[in-house]
Amino acid sequence: MGDIVDSKTSLKNTLGQLGWRFSIMWLIMHVVATILELLIMKLAPDFYDVYGGYVTLILTVVCIYMMAFPVLCLLVKRIPASAPQKHKLGFWKWCICALIMAGLTLMGIVVGFPIHAVLTMPFTGELTNEISDVMMSTNVFFRAFVVGILAPMFEELMFRKILIDRLRHYGEYVCVVLSGLMFGLLHGNFSQFFFATAIGMFFAFIYLRTGNIKNTILLHMTMNLVTSIITTELVMKVMPFVQSGNLTSTESQIWFLVYTVYIMGLLAIAVTGVVLFFVFLNKMKLKTMEGEISRKEIRKNLLTTPKLWIYYGCCLTSFVLAYLPNMIGM
Repeated sequence: MGDIVDSKTSLKNTLGQLGWRFSIMWLIMHVVATILELLIMKLAPDFYDVYGGYVTLILTVVCIYMMAFPVLCLLVKRIPASAPQKHKLGFWKWCICALIMAGLTLMGIVVGFPIHAVLTMPFTGELTNEISDVMMSTNVFFRAFVVGILAPMFEELMFRKILIDRLRHYGEYVCVVLSGLMFGLLHGNFSQFFFATAIGMFFAFIYLRTGNIKNTILLHMTMNLVTSIITTELVMKVMPFVQSGNLTSTESQIWFLVYTVYIMGLLAIAVTGVVLFFVFLNKMKLKTMEGEISRKEIRKNLLTTPKLWIYYGCCLTSFVLAYLPNMIGM
């Protein structure tokens, strides 16, 4: 009985340590970036109006990858870590994982998109999406480098490698749930929260099974590169025709056909992924270690650890700031 109590206390302590450390990372990522962005808007408004998308992505690189990530690495250094044993994933299994990733993304969008729409359209008259605005206002190569390559690398290292290696000795369940939840909350909006949480949990499972963070980095890169390059470029091709009302010209019809075929292809891939997810669901059961505390107790710790709520609170602030200003007419 004493060992179980010690295990519970130890888990709560570790969750608290991770909570406040990831909170500091969040503060650097968001508060410092926001302050710098406001200064640029104040000191060089004309420059920001023209290059605002580039400013946002550059600040992402500086504040997240050059500041927040190194600080997080230093802060977690003293927390004991243990990486999962390495196993090869294999090309075909990786492909199945990519399809399931697409399926989870579709399911998450189906849940999150209506919520996002309800919280934006009645107040703004349109589906506001700052991320899409940034993507569509930047050069494809710069966008692909920051969003498609750097973001997956650092996000997987933070929310899979760093987090899971320090939780693994408490069991797979807490690793998968917290990795997905913290990753989803970081996005700060409902249009991304549900699918980010789902694929975050799936990536956590893959990392636990393979012990190789390169697998999830490559999967994450695949998704982000498709979105930041192909999807964004096609949207930018069809949007001018929609905005001008020129929907009958040969050029507009060609681009709409290409866009429709592309979206239908993505939908087919995602639906296949949904089917594969449920086919393989029984094979994705989490292992239980001897002496592992109950899942009910783990969930209780995830909800009652004060220092972990510092991180939750930081992320919930992002949600409030994403929707409240439009709702009250600011």
